[in-house]
Amino acid sequence: MNPFIFLLFAVVLSVVGTIVLWARHRETKSTDSSIGEFNAKLKALQPQDEPPRRGGPRRG
Repeated sequence: MNPFIFLLFAVVLSVVGTIVLWARHRETKSTDSSIGEFNAKLKALQPQDEPPRRGGPRRG
């Protein structure tokens, strides 16, 4: 077997394997996933010492 053909076969096999691994382990993105990710980051940045507010301003 010609060494060039052997090298070409190894490169093609490596590229195909890389594409298969990338396709299997990539994260799927739906239309709502970016909104959920943004809300999760906002919740992580929220101060922890005061409880989250629900509803409008308090009447007192």
